[in-house]
Formats: sequence, structure tokens, C-alpha cells
Amino acid sequence: MRIRQWMVCGLMGLGLSASVSSMALAQSSQSEPLPASGQEVPAEGEATPIPVESFQTYTLPDNFSLDIPEGWSTESLATERRAVITNYSPDRLEGNAAQLTDIKTEVTLVDEHPDSFVDREITAIIDQAYPVRRYTSVEVNERTALRLWVSDLPQEYANQIITFVGYGDYGTAMIVSYYNTFSIETDILIEQIHDSFELVF
Repeated sequence: MRIRQWMVCGLMGLGLSASVSSMALAQSSQSEPLPASGQEVPAEGEATPIPVESFQTYTLPDNFSLDIPEGWSTESLATERRAVITNYSPDRLEGNAAQLTDIKTEVTLVDEHPDSFVDREITAIIDQAYPVRRYTSVEVNERTALRLWVSDLPQEYANQIITFVGYGDYGTAMIVSYYNTFSIETDILIEQIHDSFELVF
């Protein structure tokens, strides 16, 4: 199984090992992971986010930093080692549904070894039978990470991109971006944000 092979060989720096849930994820996929060029193009008339021209570094002191588009809203929860980043004002959503172009990213630094934390999160995805559109290993600031693209969610946001970055006994970073309208541009923007993650001591 493909995912077993790269999780054993490619994610050793993450601290991950092949597990029952990892193999189940591979078995639950209806098709092989899609390369970026093989992803579907949004139908004509669908909204896509405005292209981003400049970024700024967002930092949760003594925890982490990442680059986000200028003008996006941030909410820090330092005691929980967590931040929420959106391309809209959170106040706008009070009583209103998310719009097609809305993107929300939650960043959490968890005090748990990636072996157990990532395994449990993948098991939850499998148990919920959420469709995994794609999965692969990626590099986040010179560390091997695991990234999943989940779609057709029965929630306010239909799609998620999830990145797990492991730091051994120090813990695990989980970066989750929620969005509704799929486009290659949206995926690239979200991946760029995720890839900029870095621990701050």
C-alpha cells in the first residue's frame, strides 16, 4: 500500500510509523491520490478568492508563526496554543452562513507525540467516512509533514486541507483550513500558508 510505504520511509522525521488507521485510510480511498494537475477545475460562475499580493508574518508568541495574507483577521488563544485566521471579519458570521469565498484556518500546537495524535485524528476521519481527495507527504520548514485534502463534508465548510507537523516529544502542530469553493488557486494559497509554519521559542 502506497501510504504505508511513504509513511514508513518518508515520515520518520515526523515520528510517524505505519499504523492500522494509516492503512485503513489507504483502503478507504476510492482512487489513488490526485496530482495537482489532475484536480477538477471549478465550474464556470463559481466564486474564487481574490488573488493575494502581499503577506505578513503572524506570530503567537512562544508558540508558532506563519505567513498570512495582509488584511486577514486573527484571533489568538495563547493559553490553548491556538490561533484562528480568516479572510473575513469573524463578526460578520454572527447569525450568517459562511460565503463561498470564505477561508478559515485553525492552527493548534498540541502537547502530544505525533505517533499517537496523528493516528487518532486519521482514525476519526475514517470513522466519519469523510472522502479523502488526496494525501501526501510535504515539507514544512525542512520537516516532513503529512497533508490531507478532505472534501464533501456535511458542515458549514465543505472542504478541508489538514497538515500535521511532528516535533517528536515536543508535540504536534495541526493546521486545518476550511473553505467551500474548490479552485487550484485556493489550494495553492492555503498550502502556502501551511508551508510557512514555524515554531517560535
